Amino acid sequence: SLDIHPDKLYTTSQLYQEGAFNKAILHVLDNVQKVRDVYGDMYKKTLASDWFPLQVICPSCGKVGTTKVTGWDGKEVSFFCDPELVKWAKGCGTKEKISPLDGNGKLPWKVEWAAKWWTFGVTIEGAGKDHASAGGSYDISMNLCEKVFGKKPPLKLAYEFFLSGGKKMSSSKGIGLTGEELVEVLGTQRARFLMIKSPPNQAVEFTPYDTDSIPKVFDDYQLASSSKDDIQRAFELSQKKEVESVSKIRFATLAQWVQMPNMEGQIKKEKLDEWAKFAKIWGEKYAPESEKFLIAQEIPDQAKALSDAQKQFLKNLIEKVDNATDAEEFQKTIYETATKVNLSSKEAFSAIYASLIGKDHGPKAAWLILSLNKEFLRKRFTEISAS
Repeated sequence: SLDIHPDKLYTTSQLYQEGAFNKAILHVLDNVQKVRDVYGDMYKKTLASDWFPLQVICPSCGKVGTTKVTGWDGKEVSFFCDPELVKWAKGCGTKEKISPLDGNGKLPWKVEWAAKWWTFGVTIEGAGKDHASAGGSYDISMNLCEKVFGKKPPLKLAYEFFLSGGKKMSSSKGIGLTGEELVEVLGTQRARFLMIKSPPNQAVEFTPYDTDSIPKVFDDYQLASSSKDDIQRAFELSQKKEVESVSKIRFATLAQWVQMPNMEGQIKKEKLDEWAKFAKIWGEKYAPESEKFLIAQEIPDQAKALSDAQKQFLKNLIEKVDNATDAEEFQKTIYETATKVNLSSKEAFSAIYASLIGKDHGPKAAWLILSLNKEFLRKRFTEISAS
């Protein structure tokens, strides 16, 4: 959905089975003391002479995590499937020899990382800052690459995290969004834009729930589409094969429109059908309660507390609704009608919102009113003004 199409996808488990790492496994086992020395130097301790950086699949029970390689004769490794090696699984006790090749064995991941660079000729490798910290996975793998495999390490590119509420995003911990959810609410271009516009060494604070983080991405994207600054380059790189035509209507306004009845025509007129899908998802899953509203089917309790001046304002407004067609013009009419009964604009809009959605705030009043059935409006305002 991000419109990224690699020439080939590599699955590590399949590469082991296909023998892609056979050469690296043999090299590691033949140079095991060099591996021990790298680990020893990094962790400031001496590794035992029977420690081997490999685990094999036990042919008896099929487990990997319970096996411990204890020797190497140049063709096969000796191993023990230890019942007490780990707490989360129980080995079967098998002791025998097996070839470490063609998917039978697996390197520990720091050694495996270096083996991948060596096997595939990797020249640049990006990784999160946790791996890139001093003494972290990067340092060990790069030392292994240089001192065991005899290859110049790839260019190191450390990148920051996506944060949600100041914490690292983690789908397993329920923090933030998954990649699929991000694309669902932002769409392909905005998801790409969010990542491209952010420097790799800068954390991205993106708290989606009960905030304006998602509307802000759309706002930034709109500004970038017509900008002359460097941010326009991020917009260009975020596009798919065809450049998207970007509307001037703000996402926050669209999010209000999709909650109003009879606004489909306006949405189509502005060519916002695609963005309307994202606005609905934002409203349903992520928007603060203050941004959500429903037209009340019965007179809300808030409307019963309106002042006499507010009720008179609604009564006067009824007469203006029938001939209203243009929202911009009708917004001016609302101000004028309020002025005639000495009502402030805040009090006037509060009266409208209290009557229709049971809140003291809401979307642009003129657009809200003109999205509704006029007979419904006349009945609602009449009943409230007469109470």
